[in-house]
Amino acid sequence: MGKKKLNNSQRPAPAAQQAASANMAEANRIEFDVWYAMREAAIPGQHHREILKADFKGRGLKEFETVEAFDIALQKYGISL
Repeated sequence: MGKKKLNNSQRPAPAAQQAASANMAEANRIEFDVWYAMREAAIPGQHHREILKADFKGRGLKEFETVEAFDIALQKYGISL
């Protein structure tokens, strides 16, 4: 039996799918300062923004991450929301 040929419209486009998922992941990322402004009321005053930012950087987080990534890093720092 012969192989069925797929039309171009039926073939998955892995590069396009990866680009779309990368764009979605990028869209969910926010800057550290934006995250801190969102969570500032829940973080005790003695934990300064600069110290948290340095700790997060030491844990491998970048300037733009997801809210969940920043929240997890905050829990590892010792503050639970």
